[in-house]
Amino acid sequence: MLRCVLPLFLGSSVLGLALGSEPLLEEKPVNSKITSVALFKNGLAVVKRQVALDGTGTFRLMDVPEPIHGTFWVESNTPLEARVETRDTPAKPSQGFGINLQEELADLTVTVHGRNNKNPIHGKVVRIPKEDEDADGDSALYEGYRPPTQGSRFLILKTEKGYSYFDFNDIAALDIDGQPQPRLVKKPVLLLTAGPDAKANTAQISYLTSGLSWAPSYKVDLTDPKKLTIEQHCVIRNELAELSDTEVSLISGYPSVQFSNVISPLAAQQTWARFFQQLGGNARGQSFDNSMLTQNASYAPRQSGAASPTVAPNLGDTIDLNYHSIGKRSLKKGSAISMATGKADADYVRIVDWTIPDNRDEWGNPTNQGRRVDPATGEALQDDVWDALKFKNPLPFPMTSAPAMVMTAGNFSGQRSVLWTNKGEEATLRVNKALSIRARHVEYEHQTEKGGVSDRDVIYIGGRRFRKVTVNGELRLCNHRPADAKMIIKRQFSGDYLSGDADPKIDLREEGVWTVNKRNELTWTLTLKPAEERTIKYQYSVLINF
Repeated sequence: MLRCVLPLFLGSSVLGLALGSEPLLEEKPVNSKITSVALFKNGLAVVKRQVALDGTGTFRLMDVPEPIHGTFWVESNTPLEARVETRDTPAKPSQGFGINLQEELADLTVTVHGRNNKNPIHGKVVRIPKEDEDADGDSALYEGYRPPTQGSRFLILKTEKGYSYFDFNDIAALDIDGQPQPRLVKKPVLLLTAGPDAKANTAQISYLTSGLSWAPSYKVDLTDPKKLTIEQHCVIRNELAELSDTEVSLISGYPSVQFSNVISPLAAQQTWARFFQQLGGNARGQSFDNSMLTQNASYAPRQSGAASPTVAPNLGDTIDLNYHSIGKRSLKKGSAISMATGKADADYVRIVDWTIPDNRDEWGNPTNQGRRVDPATGEALQDDVWDALKFKNPLPFPMTSAPAMVMTAGNFSGQRSVLWTNKGEEATLRVNKALSIRARHVEYEHQTEKGGVSDRDVIYIGGRRFRKVTVNGELRLCNHRPADAKMIIKRQFSGDYLSGDADPKIDLREEGVWTVNKRNELTWTLTLKPAEERTIKYQYSVLINF
């Protein structure tokens, strides 16, 4: 069985069909059904529609997508050409009679009864040509005139004496000879054209678009002192189209959609000017140096006699996107739904988490504390002490970045964000600030005097001058709780570790690879008894540019 997958822009050349050619047969109206949607958290969704085609001809669908550039595909057992055109379509009842009398009553004879004029006026309503129509006859006088809409001022009649203009506000009643024409509005349609040898089959239309998304959240119940219960909820809001018995999947991960802000030229409202603006990423004008608008080569020209390209081995499923099916759902456009999507229990440990962020830049100079931001959460970095929970993700799928609300015996305890956590991976969830654990951190430069002058080494690296100093630090703790407090203390710093109390674990941080000073993290795990006070000292050296 032949199965073709054709992009829109290649359809005409591959099929040998000329774009803009007349349909092979009269257009047949058909309906499509959304069979599945896969929702990202960033407002995008992968939509799949199916439409039954009974053979050859041109099939007209009113469901016109607005896809992201490069994501529209038609899959069918027979070659198809897809195109978008506009059609005059009868307006909905709410948009029908009385909105545009000049258009609705065109060429009809009417009698106008004015509010202040006792003598009715009899005449023919002038037909005003539309933008895509040629003016002739009487209407040629109004070739540049735009049909009046609701709120426009005049109704134009041709009478025995010439032309009359009636202010809509002065019309009390209209007597009409004949049936008013339904008001027509232009609507886009999607046309699928199958060749003369096509057989009946079901085509699938897939694309990436906006208007349908999901927002996750978690509830963590600590009623059991040994096990927590974590439940994932999601809210789905549908601003795209009606879903009826549609398979829905929730996608978590880090989606890479490079052209998410570029609407395909297929979309009815898209223009080339706007498309090139979006493609170039320049809101003020077109950017023709974009790689999509030029013929940039991705590799060097192949030399004669060169070996054939090698094929990479099958590496398995290595794409870190998790699809979580929630079954079939029905949801009207404009509606939202909230549901539970997973629940499990896990052992947990209550800890007191104190993370002291690095307060130096890549050159060893102190930084403004208010400007330091956690790259994972976007929050300002502070050395506050937090009550937190440590547990392994018990859900059968990864936990995605989302807010997590903590409840204890039905009472609200706090809400913080949890980051992406793989199945079975350990997570740390902060709950609220630990005000009954007093913690203070101080640092000062260690100096020894030689002949009344501070002993500081001066070092030159890459033409820059640095002074090497030794820094002494102290962590002062006090537990005001009636129970033991298990603490995990992390001190991030720039430089070389020299010494420290209580045998801290030392780790190199990745961001220090390209800096003069190493980026380190010291970790202490200890237990403070009730009313216990403790001081922990450490020492490191750092190069400071001056």
